[in-house]
Amino acid sequence: MKASEISAKIRTPYIKVPVEIDGKTVMIDCPQITIGDWKDIKDDPDSGFDQWSVLLSMSAGMDESALAGKSKKEQAAMRNEAGMDLFKKLDHGIQLAMFYKAFHRDDPTITKEQVDRIISYGVTDKSAYIKAMLFLVQGVKPEDIEEADADTPLVESKAGTDTKTEL
Repeated sequence: MKASEISAKIRTPYIKVPVEIDGKTVMIDCPQITIGDWKDIKDDPDSGFDQWSVLLSMSAGMDESALAGKSKKEQAAMRNEAGMDLFKKLDHGIQLAMFYKAFHRDDPTITKEQVDRIISYGVTDKSAYIKAMLFLVQGVKPEDIEEADADTPLVESKAGTDTKTEL
């Protein structure tokens, strides 16, 4: 099988984000950002955000030696602190760039202004917004991280289909 044929059969992971429209909640698909998207975000003169550098520095403090001898509560506190440090680095321009790249993947006609309006006014559930940002940055949902600690696979593989998860 050719690489181009394989590419067409690979699933795109999604997360569903709740958006308020006329007093009703609708779910919008938010596909995972690709490595190429992250390159564009890093190369963007308004952003310059290097996701890999941030994640590597974050994971350095979360390695096995740092977690060794800590209780589950202490480990959770360390993970929470690392997550908060990450979000401090995600300024508004980077957040807009991430969501724009994601929504643009499903709708190439969407503009940055439209994405800004959706995430600024439509996503009123801030915890859902944070979960979506975590999904875009790390490519996993928060519950997947907890499952990984239990030695379970992060994502079920279903080739040729999209994986959509509701928040």
